[in-house]
Amino acid sequence: PAANPTPSAEPTPRTVRVLYRVNPLVGNPAGVAVLYADTSEQMRDVVVTPPWLLEIEGKTGATMLLVATNDNEGTLVGCEILVDGVLLSSERQTSEGSDLVCVVDLE
Repeated sequence: PAANPTPSAEPTPRTVRVLYRVNPLVGNPAGVAVLYADTSEQMRDVVVTPPWLLEIEGKTGATMLLVATNDNEGTLVGCEILVDGVLLSSERQTSEGSDLVCVVDLE
């Protein structure tokens, strides 16, 4: 009789530390709209005054997303996502009113 192949086991997700950051680049922006994926990949929205940071746990296989919308005249912001202390996504606003999108696929 032929041997049954062993099904390949899915790797167990590993927990990592995810840090979202929105930093002021020019001026003092207030009321920056932030949309981010939480620990369970649900989207959350908050209005923040940079500098702002949030540390959460993420699991390998998840996609972490941070969107910052700054409409403050004369100000610019940047967004970053760090995983276990390593900067993996960074965007800088170059004009007023533009959206920034930082994305990291946790592997």
